[in-house]
Order: sequence, then structure tokens, then C-alpha cells
Amino acid sequence: MNDKQENKKKSFGPERLGLRKNRHYAQISGYVVLTALIIYILFRLLDNLPLALTGIGSFFRGLWVILKPLTIGFVFAWLLYRPEEFFRHHMEKCRAFSKNPKRARPAAVAVTYIIVFGALALIMTVMISSASHEIKMLSVSDLTDFLAGIATSLQSFYSSLQDFLSQLNISSDTLDNLRQQITEWLGNASSAAGSNISSFLSNMGSSIVNIFIALILSIYFLLDAPGLMRYWDNVLKSITGKKAYQVVHTIINDVDTAFSGYLQGQLMDACFMLVAVSVTLSLLGVRFSVLIGLLTGIGNLIPYLGPIFAYCGTALSCILSQDWKTLIIAIIVIFILQTADGNIIGPKLLSRSIHVHPMLVIIAIIIGSAVGGFLGMLVSVPIAALLKGWFDRLISYIARKKNPEQDSGGEKAPEPVSTAENSMK
Repeated sequence: MNDKQENKKKSFGPERLGLRKNRHYAQISGYVVLTALIIYILFRLLDNLPLALTGIGSFFRGLWVILKPLTIGFVFAWLLYRPEEFFRHHMEKCRAFSKNPKRARPAAVAVTYIIVFGALALIMTVMISSASHEIKMLSVSDLTDFLAGIATSLQSFYSSLQDFLSQLNISSDTLDNLRQQITEWLGNASSAAGSNISSFLSNMGSSIVNIFIALILSIYFLLDAPGLMRYWDNVLKSITGKKAYQVVHTIINDVDTAFSGYLQGQLMDACFMLVAVSVTLSLLGVRFSVLIGLLTGIGNLIPYLGPIFAYCGTALSCILSQDWKTLIIAIIVIFILQTADGNIIGPKLLSRSIHVHPMLVIIAIIIGSAVGGFLGMLVSVPIAALLKGWFDRLISYIARKKNPEQDSGGEKAPEPVSTAENSMK
């Protein structure tokens, strides 16, 4: 017993306390040295900030070159996941796959890619053949006469405007300056367009390689989709708590619903308008009908842009051929198609997305175009839908917190707004 007491006294003796103090001081010294080192590195970075930013930018550009095919492949697989699941579900009921359901997934992936890329190849073939046929039918003399008529009309308008200003004793210097500015703007725009086309053609080879690699990766993503989802779900469970896991899962589901529902709906709507406008204008005898339909379909990916392409393309084609009767009929038919698409077809295809006010859609498109160009305009609306869904859910949560008796009383508390319960117009 005495030995135990002596050992206990030794464990709490001055030597033990001194060792603890030394460790504590050593830890403080380590923190001081680490803090000084971090401050020194920050000062060195500030002294060489431009060089550091250049290096960081080069690193991220190199990283994006590596991750670009992976990202595109993931997006392809994500957009085609639900169609693949639809085909797989029906294939598993067939006699050929009922005994071995695992074989249904590769077959569903193959059918999905054959249908999607076969349809794209068919559309591109019809568009190219139709455009080449229309170009052959369009005589050079008609185009020259049309452009000469436009130039004559503009010159006549300019002369009339000068005569009007001279009658009012107003100097035409302002008009000359305006004409010079317009001419310079057109020259700069033409030069920029030429440089963009040249850059696009020079990067076409690398873009084709990236898309090819992305397609291969997307096939692997779709084939291994269940295993990948289980793996990352287990990773998420391991590194997060129960509440954090539920929050992250809710965020992922909201993002998937807002983006996949909107983008898939927009793609189907774009394909419908492409076919409808092309066939209708072809039956009416409008030149470049397939090209106008293609531009309308691509424009329909962004709200309010498709009708602009449809009306302007039809008007330009009919004016070029001076077919005024067909122009009036075609404008009426396009108006009917756009009305049916905006009020019946579009809401049905976008029923999985949240409703967003048209003013918010316009604001989101403007911001998206300023930030990311065409891609920014394409994803701006689902981002706005996602933020609106989260905002509605936050308001609903605050309302329940302020009125907890509604949860326990007779009236049911308002449910959080889900992005899968409303429709986008």
C-alpha cells in the first residue's frame, strides 16, 4: 500500500508537473513559430502577388484541361440517367433479361445512346442537306439585287435626312459623326466575329477529342451508376453527422431536381420546336426552313430567345425571296406554335421544375449572359429556380418557428416548398 502511495506521489510530483509545463511551453512555441511562418509566407505572397496569381491561374487552367472531359462526361451521364433507367426498367420485364437482370443495364445504356445520338445525327444530316439544297437554289443575282436594294434604301434615307436637317438650319456634322461611329462599330464587330470563328476552327480538333473522351467516360458513369452512388453515399455518411448528412442529401436532391428537370424538359421542348417549325415552314415553302427550325430549337433552350429566332429568320427568308403572302401566313403559324408551346407543351415538359416568375427569369438570363455567356444563360434559370426553392423553404421554416402551435394544433403547418411539386413557365 505504501508503494502505491509513493508511486502516486511521484506521478503528481514536481518532476511530472515540470514535464507537463515543458510540453505546454513547447506547444506554445510551436504555435508561435507556425504563426510567424504563415505571416512570413503571406508577406512574401503579397510582395509577389501578380506572379502568384499568374501561377495559381496557370495551375487551375491546367487542372481544368484535365477535368474538362470528366465534367462533360458526368453531365452527359447525368442528363441521360433517367432515360436509361426508363429503358432498363422495361427491359427487366422482358423474357430475355428476366433471368439475369444485370444484363439489362448495359443494353439500356446502348439503346439510350443509339437513340439520342442517332436522332442528333439525323437532325444534322437533314439540316446540312437542306441548307446545301437551299444555297444551290438561291441565285447569286437575287442576293446581289437584294443587298443592292438595301444599300440604295439606306443611301436614300441618309440623303433625305440630310435635306431635312439643312431645311432646319442644323449642321450635319453630328450625323456624319454618327455614321462614322456606326461604320467603326460594324468594322470592329466583323473583326471580332472573324477572330472568334478562327479561334473556334483552330480549337475544333481539341474539342472533338474532349467530347469523344467525355462520351466514353459518360458510358462508364452510366454503367457503374448504382455502385458510384452507393460508394459516395457511404463516404458522405462516414465524414458527416446524421443532421449534416440529411442536409447535404436534401441539397443534392434539390439541385438534381431543379437542373435535371429543367434541362431535360428544355431539351425535349427544343427538339419539339425544331421539328415543328422545320416541318411547318417546309410545307409553306419558306427557304432555309430547317436552318430556321434548328436556330429556333437552340434558342428555345433559353426562355424568350426561340421566338426571336423563329420570327426574324422567317421574316428575313421571306423578304429575301420577296414572298409577302408566305411571310404573313408563316408569322401566323409560328405565333400559333409558340402559343401552344408556351401554354401547353412547355409546362407539361417542365412539370418537374419549380415555378419562377417571368421577371425573375429575365433578370436571371441577363445576369447569366453577363457572367457566362450562352452557358450562363442556359443554367441561369435553374439556378434561379433552385434559389427560389431554398428561399421558400427558409420562409416556411421561419413561419413554423414563429407559430409552433400550428404544428401541434388542428391546422397543419405549411410544408416546405419542393422543387418537384410545381411547374415552371
